[in-house]
Amino acid sequence: MASPLGSGTSSASTQHANSVSEGALPPAAEQRKRKRMLSNRESARRSRMRKRKQLGDLAAQALRLGEENLQILANLKVVGRRRLAVQSENAVLRARLVELSRRLQSLEEILQPAVGDGSRFLCEGPAAAVDGGRFMNQWGFSSFGRQAVVAATDVFHY
Repeated sequence: MASPLGSGTSSASTQHANSVSEGALPPAAEQRKRKRMLSNRESARRSRMRKRKQLGDLAAQALRLGEENLQILANLKVVGRRRLAVQSENAVLRARLVELSRRLQSLEEILQPAVGDGSRFLCEGPAAAVDGGRFMNQWGFSSFGRQAVVAATDVFHY
């Protein structure tokens, strides 16, 4: 038979061993553990929400930048076409300038005997200069401003 003292001591030590082996904590520690777990869960939930929001913001930004990129490319094409048109127009104007300069030179050669040394040219503008009887504008091209033309009957042959 077992003694009543031995059985009481034995059951108390068994209870203590069972509670330690089951991982039971004092009520205050258990409450802190639950509070920490809830706090961690809430923190993880907020972190997932932030990541979802950030991903949504980045997707919206990518869409906006893609649209902006398409708009810039369209503008670039328009500017490119305008540039080609201006280059073409400049080429036409340069060719016209060359042709008009040749025509002017021919007219100057025709008028040279009638005008003489060019002293009758009336020059206008601050950048105008007379160079060898030819009126030069500020870009260095020959042109006539206002001029006095002296015509003699022997110059024109009918």
